[in-house]
Amino acid sequence: MLRTTVLAASAATVLAASANAETSFLLDIPSGSGTNIEWSSTAGLEAMPFSIDSEHMNYRLGGFATEGVVRAWDFDTDENARGKIFLTAAEGFSFTSISFDLSGFKDYESEARFKVKVNGELWKDKIWSFSGNTDLIHKDWEFDGPVTSLEIVLQNLNDNAFTGLDNINIGTVPAPGAVALLGLAGVVGTRRRRG
Repeated sequence: MLRTTVLAASAATVLAASANAETSFLLDIPSGSGTNIEWSSTAGLEAMPFSIDSEHMNYRLGGFATEGVVRAWDFDTDENARGKIFLTAAEGFSFTSISFDLSGFKDYESEARFKVKVNGELWKDKIWSFSGNTDLIHKDWEFDGPVTSLEIVLQNLNDNAFTGLDNINIGTVPAPGAVALLGLAGVVGTRRRRG
């Protein structure tokens, strides 16, 4: 089941707020369960300059190193799944970085595969091991060039042992062309007022 949450803001609105500075969005995972992941942000803006879709990513409150995570699980089949999160930048924006936490579950030994696709191409492919919920892996990665789409894939490699994903932080920046257009719109607006 694919759950879509659209949080894209008007490019002009967010550009006006952020100019050409990078803005970081910490994605918040609210309480609840099942496939209804209602992503939001703690960045303070009314909307984020990207949209989020998720598939087989389900909320779980406890049992992990951080409280309240998403895990890859298919409730329809009641088994491990390959969960995915898709992020698509709004027109005029690009992603600059991503950071996140991964943690083990209770006292289970487990392994998980974590992949990131950038603009449709595989960028990172890692397998991490966990010996329980005291294990926490934090990663902070920056992108070398303009990125307009991200796909995060999380796959548990052991039965009944889950890996939790939390504290996803996304860096975004207005594309240079969008900043120039905003500046041009400001100049045109000023000329009209003076006229």
